[in-house]
Amino acid sequence: MSALIIAEEKNNMELKTKYQKMIIDSIINSGYNLKNLDDFNVLINDKIKSILSATVLAINPIDSILDRLIPFDIERVVFLYLNYEFMERHIHTLITSREGIWYCTDKTSWILEKYKEYILTGRIPEMGTEEKFWMPGFGEFSDWADYCNSLFWLYHGNPAPYMEAYQRLLNCEMRSDKEEEESFSQEDGGVLQ
Repeated sequence: MSALIIAEEKNNMELKTKYQKMIIDSIINSGYNLKNLDDFNVLINDKIKSILSATVLAINPIDSILDRLIPFDIERVVFLYLNYEFMERHIHTLITSREGIWYCTDKTSWILEKYKEYILTGRIPEMGTEEKFWMPGFGEFSDWADYCNSLFWLYHGNPAPYMEAYQRLLNCEMRSDKEEEESFSQEDGGVLQ
């Protein structure tokens, strides 16, 4: 595996192809009927996910905080790593639908990094009332954490939490609107003149 990663980093297509072929050949020659979807899932996907899950747990310092974590926290961290693209696409699409594409990648990355931090430490980041280019301009962090959690449930076949969290974020006020309201109420005491 490390040889494949090194070949990728060096952009060495010949070496990369060689190692990919070795892996593919060993899988194909395993003696199992891998054309059967269920067999492929159990014998290949589950094994790979198991190895990747163990890797996620090894690279995150969870041993020191196991007394605070519950099994669902560990599942969420593993899910985030193994399904990063799935979560990234959903968050990116939601932000784009409300704010357009500007800095959407920064905002998506910020949410996912803070979500991971939140799971591991319990710290809730402050989003404030001002608009910042690296943060979504709507929703509180608790709304985004609920949305990320709901993606776990959506992936596992339960769309109800997802639909609720998605709708809540769609209905959130934009931070720029909050700023204008606060500015208005501070300047004139909230009274129309």
